[in-house]
Amino acid sequence: GEHKIEMFYTGNKTAYNPGSREHVWPCADSAGLWPHPVVDDKGYAGGGSDLYHVRPSTNAVNTARGDAPYVDFDDSEFSSARPYVVEVGDEGPYKLKLYGANPVGSGKYEFAELVEPADEFKGDIARIVAYVYMHYKTNSKYSKYTGSLSLTKVIGYSTQARAIEKLKEWNELDPASDVEKFRNHEVQKIQGNRNPFVDFPDLMDEVF
Repeated sequence: GEHKIEMFYTGNKTAYNPGSREHVWPCADSAGLWPHPVVDDKGYAGGGSDLYHVRPSTNAVNTARGDAPYVDFDDSEFSSARPYVVEVGDEGPYKLKLYGANPVGSGKYEFAELVEPADEFKGDIARIVAYVYMHYKTNSKYSKYTGSLSLTKVIGYSTQARAIEKLKEWNELDPASDVEKFRNHEVQKIQGNRNPFVDFPDLMDEVF
């Protein structure tokens, strides 16, 4: 009823001025699928416009994340990064943790090497990433172009097994909220499909 948009990563609510479109699965790591001229010529929109992984974000937070993969900085694999982690978040209640970002002003950064979202968004990210990976890697319309989709470029662990383990962990840590479920219904009205990982929480374990 507030006619405001809740920003991804930070949770702050703003008037209708989303700032930028955050591709949770970055364009730069999409194996050229979005945008992809051959896909567009065949009449497919491609993953770049798929509403299940395009979320509203403020420009500053979007720029700070860049195309950096998601991690948990508490994991031993990233122990050397911990002393250098900084946070961004505008006025939102949640912060995005950054490693290796370039400072570009007071409290502003760009193009981090690694990022960790707040716990409140980790499950959303896990279900989005799982959806993009399964939908575009196996769907016959796209499979010719998506064979090199890599989970470890988005969930930034040294092996795919560790990346999958993190997807499952985050899916369990942060179950789908009522807002996420409602969004699933609304997106279906627009593009005609659903994110099944939102509908069926146990699917993550079954598929991966």
